[in-house]
Amino acid sequence: MLEEPRNQVLAELEARVERAIGLIHSLQEEKAALQTELEQYRAQVQERDTRIQALETQNTELQRVEVELTELREKWEHARQEVEREKADIQARLEGLVQMLNGVNPLQEVSPLIAADPEMDDAESETVDTTSAP
Repeated sequence: MLEEPRNQVLAELEARVERAIGLIHSLQEEKAALQTELEQYRAQVQERDTRIQALETQNTELQRVEVELTELREKWEHARQEVEREKADIQARLEGLVQMLNGVNPLQEVSPLIAADPEMDDAESETVDTTSAP
């Protein structure tokens, strides 16, 4: 009779050991699966880090280009304004010349400066351009 409880204890102990071994194998398999999953996640993180670095580099380049573009726009706007000022100045001078030409008496053939110069002979006074007189 002593052997029967002893056999029963040994059978129970053996069952526990087998369950423990099964649990250990199952935990080892789960650990291996988790390690594989972890490596996949690490690879994804590395890939994303690489992508982030590339995007940051691209962003830096785009910011540099944006600054250059802004500078070029400012230069272009300055040049455009300068051209507009020159255009307005030329237009004002042309209007002044037109007014001056409109004010010239077409019957007057001799400029007042030429008429006031007694040393100029008649031949010289005929060759003087009266359109350039002020």
